[in-house]
Amino acid sequence: MSWPWETHLLPAERPFARQLAHWAEEAGRRWRPVLTDFYDLRRQWIARVVVASVSEIELKSWGGYPDAERVRLWIGPEGWEPGESDWQLGFVKVEVPGAEWTHGDVLGSILGLGVRREKIGDISVVPGAAWCVTDREIASFLCVHWQRVGRYSVHPRVVSPGEFVPPRQSWRQERVTVASLRLDAVLHEALHWSRAKAAEWIKKGMVQVNWAVCQDGARPLAEGDVISVRGVGRLKILALEGESRRGRQIVRVGHLE
Repeated sequence: MSWPWETHLLPAERPFARQLAHWAEEAGRRWRPVLTDFYDLRRQWIARVVVASVSEIELKSWGGYPDAERVRLWIGPEGWEPGESDWQLGFVKVEVPGAEWTHGDVLGSILGLGVRREKIGDISVVPGAAWCVTDREIASFLCVHWQRVGRYSVHPRVVSPGEFVPPRQSWRQERVTVASLRLDAVLHEALHWSRAKAAEWIKKGMVQVNWAVCQDGARPLAEGDVISVRGVGRLKILALEGESRRGRQIVRVGHLE
């Protein structure tokens, strides 16, 4: 069966979209909602497009707090409203006074236990403490098996939703000038990479634009676009500020700290 939304997706995304369509149809046929793993913004967008094509089915999302980036999806019949327990969320906290760790340190230590990324929602990190939203069963697993974050020994515990401290996004800003708004040109200037390195990473699928892998270095960027570089970090086009005297584009770029 061919779906109209398939032409708007990358080939690698179509199996996921077909699975969503199957869940939506099953939810309507059996009158039984489906709860998914945690998905990023790109997959959330795909889900909205797919579920909208199935009549009498609704899509709801929740990641433990308003404005969560990674959320679970609830696919069910129109008129149904999931309760708090239906989301099956767990909130885990680790605390070590004086610890200096990063989001990557915390996430890497959890994935190192064999936990799939899809089972982990948002992670919030401050000096000396970290919280993560996860599947309820995974929360229990972490309390037993999660023992280290980097060089620090940790003793995780499950906390209430009200004790979770949402992450605060902070963008370090800088102005760069680029010959064009091509993806490879922006990476070259914003990351201070050679053009060859920028092109290589894009070609290898190491770069996402708005949470979709982009292997086209010539892709034009626009204000608001988010560029994720695997193992490096995240950039955002905060503003386009006209042309320089030499005719180059002035771009205000944010680096997620």
